[in-house]
Amino acid sequence: MIRYTHCYERWSPEDVELGATDDQGIIEGNAQATFREMVKALEHCDRIEGSPRPWFADVSFNEGTREWYEEGIREARSYHPATPRDLKWMTKAWKASNP
Repeated sequence: MIRYTHCYERWSPEDVELGATDDQGIIEGNAQATFREMVKALEHCDRIEGSPRPWFADVSFNEGTREWYEEGIREARSYHPATPRDLKWMTKAWKASNP
């Protein structure tokens, strides 16, 4: 199993103007997925270089929804590997889903 932390960030138009949002948090802190499930989860993600290790983010998670069109709310979802081993397998899954 691949272990990771699943997070979110939501941005209102006002948050974008201020350059920060308070609406962020952890969806699941001790998440696990099979390789196949991770390929599906990382389908629309970008690899983000960060510290202490890279993570994967879908910065347009809710694009095209009613909330996105009517209220201007943007939501991002991110997947943070628990260990270097998990990063290795998440990178392979990301490459498989983003040829």
